[in-house]
Amino acid sequence: MLFCLNVLGQQKNTVPMTVQPQKPEVQVLEETVLQLQAENQAMQKQLERMEKEIELYRGDVRADTSKMNTNMALWFSVLTIVMAILGVAIPLILNKKNERIVEKLLSDAKQEAVSAKEQAEKAEKALNSIQPQVEAVKEQVVSATEQAKQAKQAVTDIGELRTHVDAIEKKINEEALAAEKAAKEAQASQLFTQALSEKDRQKAIELYTQAIDFKPDFSWAYNNRGILRKDMGDKEGAMKDYEKAIGLDPNNAAAYNNRGNLKDDKGDKEGAMKDYDKAIERDPNYAVAYSNRGNLRCDIGDKEGAMKDYDKTIELDSNNAVTYNNRGNLRKDKGDKEGAMKDYDKAIELNPNYASAYYNRGILRDDKGDKEGAMKDYDKAIELDPNYASAYNNRGILRDENGDKEGAMKDYDKTIELDPNNAVAYYNRGNIKDEKGDKEGAMKDYDKAIELNLNYAAAYNNRGILRDDKEGAMKDYDKAIELDPNDAKAYNNRADLWLIMGELDKALDDVNNAIKLDSTYHVSFVTRGEVYLAMNLPEKAIPEFDHALSINEGVKQAYENRAKCFRKLAETEEDPTKKAELIAKAEADEKKAESLKKDDKQ
Repeated sequence: MLFCLNVLGQQKNTVPMTVQPQKPEVQVLEETVLQLQAENQAMQKQLERMEKEIELYRGDVRADTSKMNTNMALWFSVLTIVMAILGVAIPLILNKKNERIVEKLLSDAKQEAVSAKEQAEKAEKALNSIQPQVEAVKEQVVSATEQAKQAKQAVTDIGELRTHVDAIEKKINEEALAAEKAAKEAQASQLFTQALSEKDRQKAIELYTQAIDFKPDFSWAYNNRGILRKDMGDKEGAMKDYEKAIGLDPNNAAAYNNRGNLKDDKGDKEGAMKDYDKAIERDPNYAVAYSNRGNLRCDIGDKEGAMKDYDKTIELDSNNAVTYNNRGNLRKDKGDKEGAMKDYDKAIELNPNYASAYYNRGILRDDKGDKEGAMKDYDKAIELDPNYASAYNNRGILRDENGDKEGAMKDYDKTIELDPNNAVAYYNRGNIKDEKGDKEGAMKDYDKAIELNLNYAAAYNNRGILRDDKEGAMKDYDKAIELDPNDAKAYNNRADLWLIMGELDKALDDVNNAIKLDSTYHVSFVTRGEVYLAMNLPEKAIPEFDHALSINEGVKQAYENRAKCFRKLAETEEDPTKKAELIAKAEADEKKAESLKKDDKQ
């Protein structure tokens, strides 16, 4: 069973949005910051120059002051020495002439001291006069530093703003990409939905491919395309699609299930089982996977495991007509005909157009002896599916059993027309041709059946019957028994051939095996009677013919051969009464055989 995902609902189209970021405002702020930074740097340089000039000026003032202090100190020292000398010398040399000179020297010294003091006062005054300028410059430096801090903060704020703007741009781009992706996914979903409703498989495959182009990770599109490719015979392409679907979504239970179906078709039973197991592991409520695993278990002989899987499928999906049909087949194989009939009835109740369920119920009805019911089911299956080859074949068998040879031939011809590789249909048609006397046509059909199925034991057996050459016939019987050691008819037919060839012991061994395998097959008892008759043991042959007639009273050969036994016994019987009785029995059997011959001709 294959699984397609249906998409429910409609996808809304999403239009991609493009946004141009607000860059001009950011650029103005950056220019302002750059301007402030430039002005700040200029002020810093001006402040540095002023500090250097002030420092130089301070150095000059300090040098001048130091020089003046040094000069004043020297003058005071000289004055002190002079005064000391004068204090000592004046009393000695003081006279009126020198007194004026001393006074002049003292006057000059005082003037120089006053001048030096005045210069020092001027220097100090000059120093005091530039102090406000220094303070002003300091204030400007402080102001410039504050502006620099503000500018730096502005730069930081602008950086944060740029980060925010970048984040907005990123989000806008992500949303634009998301919108574009959503638009593509909507387009992919639309194409996917169209593919689901497309009846033309090739067009549907193209639609799934387009959906994948819009959405490369569309696991379900790969899965469904794989289903169509498998249906169209492209098993390799289907396998690639299922594997891609699983690679994109390791939890895609449907893809595992479908790959399991494909592996099963390719003969990889082990791989198929693993895929069904994985499908169920990923979805424990996946009814279809249980059903398919049940089919596989049934194929490999695990009847109990298959039954559990079918039961689980129906537990999960009580409306699963296919599984009721399959469980019916399994129940029939296990001998539970009543259970099988209930399952077929339920499958038909759930799906009145389920051709396979009618077909299988027809087989069961035929097995139960309900030939009329079986014919109705085969007719219904063919009505629902005019290309149901197996239904034509089985209806042909039923028609043949009912004596409708012409209807049977038409059904076999139709089967072969629909399915040229149906070995069973060739075999069945060969039987009809043989019964109608067309030995050559029958031989061709048996040859074709064996060509199509080299292990077709029944075809070898029937071809052996038709062969005129004993060696060829013996080879066919040997092959039939080799392929099916439980085929009572093949043993019986080979016994007949041994009888014709005069190998009576071998004939007796084979016919004993035939009866051991099937004690209800009346022909084998006839054959064993003929062997005893050939061995000149009429007294042992008569019970064999009696038994054959007890199973089927219409066996002409049994009457004919029993009549021969009676006559052979009559030949050696000395008692006239008994002899007459034996002859009378022989005549009665011969009359009955003749009557059956007339019935055959009619």
